[in-house]
This record gives sequence, C-alpha cells and structure tokens, in this order.
Amino acid sequence: YMGLAGTDSIDTEEIVPFFQPDKEQFLEYDIAKLISTLATPQRNVIGLISGVSMEGNFDPQTQQMDPPWAVYQQVEQLFEVRNLGTEIESIDDDIGMLWIVQPKNLNNTTLYMIDQFILTGGTAMIFVDPLAEADPMQTTQGIPPQGQSSDLPKLFAAWGIEFSTTDVVADAQLALPVSVGAGNRPVRHLGLLGLTDAELNDNDVITANLNTINVGTAGRIDVVDDTTATIEPLLSTSLASGILATSRFNFLQNPSNLFDGFVQSGNPYIIAAKVSGELTSAFPDGPPITDVSSDEDINTSTHLSQSNGSAHLIIVADVDILSDRLWVQQQSFFGQRISNAFASNGAFVINALESLSGSPDLITVRSRATYSRPFTRVEKLRVAAETRYRETEQRLQSEL
Repeated sequence: YMGLAGTDSIDTEEIVPFFQPDKEQFLEYDIAKLISTLATPQRNVIGLISGVSMEGNFDPQTQQMDPPWAVYQQVEQLFEVRNLGTEIESIDDDIGMLWIVQPKNLNNTTLYMIDQFILTGGTAMIFVDPLAEADPMQTTQGIPPQGQSSDLPKLFAAWGIEFSTTDVVADAQLALPVSVGAGNRPVRHLGLLGLTDAELNDNDVITANLNTINVGTAGRIDVVDDTTATIEPLLSTSLASGILATSRFNFLQNPSNLFDGFVQSGNPYIIAAKVSGELTSAFPDGPPITDVSSDEDINTSTHLSQSNGSAHLIIVADVDILSDRLWVQQQSFFGQRISNAFASNGAFVINALESLSGSPDLITVRSRATYSRPFTRVEKLRVAAETRYRETEQRLQSEL
C-alpha cells in the first residue's frame, strides 16, 4: 500500500505507484530512476523505425487494444520515443539516435536517410531477425504475406556486416525447455536460448553485470575481413552451438525434432555486437532517384560518402529478445500494470540505448538487480547425457 512521489523545482512529478515486496532487489534502481528523471527533464529523443507494433495495437480477435510491449514502456520512461514510421523522407535535427526494429522492405529513400544519419554522427540500435515470432504473419486478403524475417542487406553490405536470414543459431547447452503435448512434457528447444553471464561480455558496461538474457530463433552477425569497421561481441552462444536452417522452425510441432542432424560447431556465434569505425555509404553516387517529391526533399549538397569520424552502432540479430514472453510477466494490480522480470532483456536494451546516447548514469544500478550462478559443470554433463540418450534412441528405433 506504499509508494513514492517526487517533484523537482519546476513542479514536474514522477511516481512509483507501489513498492512490490517481491521486487525488493529493484528498489534502489526504482528510486535512482525517479531522481534521474526529475533531474533531467529534457529527455534524449529516439527515432523509432519499427515493422512491429510495440506501442500496442488493436486485436481484431479480442476486439481490444493490446498493451504496449514492456520494453517500449520502459524506454519511454527514460527517453522521448518518436515513431517515424517505416517510410521516411527526413529525420528531425533533435533526434540523436535511431531504434530500428524488424526493418522489412524499406524503400531506398528511407535507407538513404538511415545511412546518412549514421554517417553524420548519429547512433543506432538495430534489431534484425531470421525468424521473428513476435511478428505475426500478415494474412490480409489480397496482400502477399510479408514473412517474419528482416534485414538491411544494402546497408550491411556497404558497412561490411554479415547477416543471413536463412540461418538460425542453435545451442544444445543453452536450449530452454518448453511444454509439448497433452501432458505438457518438457522438451528443450534448440532455438530458444537462455544466455548466462558466461555468454555476455563482462568487459562492457552494457552487459557486465547482467546474468540471464533469453533469445528466440536468433541469427548471427559478423564483419567481413576487409572492412574498416570493428566488432565487439555483447551476446554470444556457447561452444555447444551450431547452425540450423530457418525453414526447420516453420510450423514446428515437436522441438525435439530439431536435434535430428544437429551438429555442434565448437565455436561461439555472435548474436549482438557493437560495431564502430569509419563506414562507407551504401549510396556512393548520392541520393536515390525514387519520385519527384522525394527528390525535392533530399538535400544533395550534404551527401556523405564516408562517415564523419567513427560511427557507432549496436546490432542485435534477434527481435524476439524484445517481446514480453521471453523476459517479463505483466499483471494488473488495482489498475496498475506491474512487471515482474525473470530475465535481463529489458535492462540490456535500456543499457545499450543509454550507452549510445551518452547517458550511462543508471546502468550500474540497474545491472546489479539480480544475480545468478548456474551449475556449468552439471549443464555440460546434462548435454552429454542427452546426446548419448538420443543416439541410443535412434539406434533402437532403427532396430525396430
């Protein structure tokens, strides 16, 4: 029944409506965030370019509005989020950072604006995915399905970044259990991974003190050998990982079938990384020629073919990492929506955005909210035992 209200010298008010006893470990962060918000009334502006409705959308089946994603609500508390849509012809001068989520079939004018924004010193956090389950298939009559993959091939190729929508990273050690069948039998899913602190970069402030991040049917990213950009991994898989074709996850009924033919590579794959360095424009010949209105709006005199100094990006090869189902449970408590996080996905996203915006004040407090020490030895024994069991099962099936 107790909360906290705070005001500043210009009568701005921030409220923590209710202190949850089961969220005691977040108390220090909640109070620090309230003070920080009051101390900086002018919030940094983020330009959102999203192919999924994170702000909430009307559900025709329930005839009700779906609530906004929890990560969107948390970002909105610390930044001013300005939705730019997916077809843009200009980016406002007060926008210092882009948040690009599930970019699908962006036109050349939009790609050019993103390209030039980053080359002129703007930062960006980009989420792409080989198979985003958080993006439902569009089945509108008369409109071809858009698919659940996203990519920025034109920009990535120019910047020296490798990403494929045909590959999903799988991991026998990090696979999460899911319920299957009428008896809710738990089966581990090679595409749903629970990354532990061993797979997070402990030398970067974004991920140093986080412990668990869940991803779903994620891809992998890398840089080509001859590029001037450098890559610093933030999230990676374990040594028990491998690659599966994206098509194997379509209409998947039994996740245990993914183990058939799965081969561990013995090498970790990068799921999220910082990319920095001098980047080359994807439009070396200047603005694209699309239509009359666009040609009039684009200022050709300010075109850059090379980045103005070192560019700074964070690229994540997974969109599902943002969805509620992988990291938070939300419930209503006397009219207030209460979020209970069981993974650090939200903290990772906000840490990354604050790092790119140059406001890392809350990162240290937020990142020490929870702590976990997994039984790594037991996990390795379990993976080895499951492999032996599956080989024996297949041999017996062949004999039968």
